[in-house]
Amino acid sequence: MKNRLLTTLCSVSLTAFTLPAAAVDREDVIEARAEATYEAAVKRIEIDYEAALDRCDKLEGDAENICEKDAEAARQNALADAKVALKSDRARAEQAEERNEAELAAAKARCATLDGAARKACVKDAELKYDD
Repeated sequence: MKNRLLTTLCSVSLTAFTLPAAAVDREDVIEARAEATYEAAVKRIEIDYEAALDRCDKLEGDAENICEKDAEAARQNALADAKVALKSDRARAEQAEERNEAELAAAKARCATLDGAARKACVKDAELKYDD
């Protein structure tokens, strides 16, 4: 009885330390950061493109046309890079979700070795820590 009470108290104490981290959905944070980073990159790319076109306007003839084509190529390359970064960030969010699911399954397996209230507390702690 004393050991079960101690196990439950320790489990509750550990939960208190892990709740702030568990309260944040890692996948959502990663996805939100990815979107914000992408949007900021696109805005920066468009500003850089407009600045390049302004510099091109000071040129004449073929030099101006080449300058504009170079500016457009730089813009397209930067947009492509931003899209790749967004996809990579989304893949990291998916990876975090899969890792979280695996950790929850492992934690529940560890809980299965316990009995009664200790098992229930253990499962509850695992769900609080790893469940979305």
